[in-house]
Amino acid sequence: MGLGTLSAADFSLRLNDTIYSYCRRTLYQDVVNCIYNIIMDFALLQMILGICISVATVITISATGVRWLVRHYFDDIKKELKPNSGSSLKDQVTRLEGDVLDLKVQNQQGERFHEKLDDKIDKLTELFVQYVAKNK
Repeated sequence: MGLGTLSAADFSLRLNDTIYSYCRRTLYQDVVNCIYNIIMDFALLQMILGICISVATVITISATGVRWLVRHYFDDIKKELKPNSGSSLKDQVTRLEGDVLDLKVQNQQGERFHEKLDDKIDKLTELFVQYVAKNK
């Protein structure tokens, strides 16, 4: 059946089938494109959410690690500041303070001894000068 042998009704029917088929194909392609775009939007959303969750996880792990380090560091410092029979920093400072006070007392005693010694040397020098002056 060629184009010239078709009746007007057959031609109209074939034209309607062709238009219907074209519209169906176009509608199908539009639906497929729409679904593809929605899926791509979800894929993009999934990728963005994945990146955000990964960054949040890294930050949380880092913050937890820093918190753990700081807590244990301060625990060590607290242990050093409490007396524990000699090995803590507090005990060492107390011992040094006592040693400094002892040295201060010894220094004062040494100064008094030097003053007495200077007085004795001055007296001996004076006696020697008198003796030399007398023997001339």
